[in-house]
Amino acid sequence: MTAPLNWLLWWRIAPQEMRVQLDRYRDLGLHESARGISFLFLTGAALLAMAWAQWGGAGLEGLRDALILIFLGVAIYFGHRWASLAAMIVWSLESALVAFTQAGPVVSLLWWCVYMHAFWWAFRVEGRRRLEARHGVS
Repeated sequence: MTAPLNWLLWWRIAPQEMRVQLDRYRDLGLHESARGISFLFLTGAALLAMAWAQWGGAGLEGLRDALILIFLGVAIYFGHRWASLAAMIVWSLESALVAFTQAGPVVSLLWWCVYMHAFWWAFRVEGRRRLEARHGVS
């Protein structure tokens, strides 16, 4: 990202960053690609959910949440746009629940913005790839 605020203003994606994502789609590492970052974020959240299930008393609900997050992360990594949309919905619901039950709304909103940026970025990259493939643009 070109500006640190882009993670908070999650809908903003710099055109040059989009171009890098498209041109180097297969070459970017997990920590560099939009799909990889989304995968890492969801995997991290899944690990926290599993820890919460084990030591925090969430039980099977935490394990279920972890499996959903891992499934969505893998689907995003393999380029499924629907998974990015599903992750945005799941993360929004999860963040709202946490904001009103456990953490303060400010912390939840900040994390929501960071995760939404990754999911939105992956969604936009896959959409642009689909568009360029349809029109023969490389």
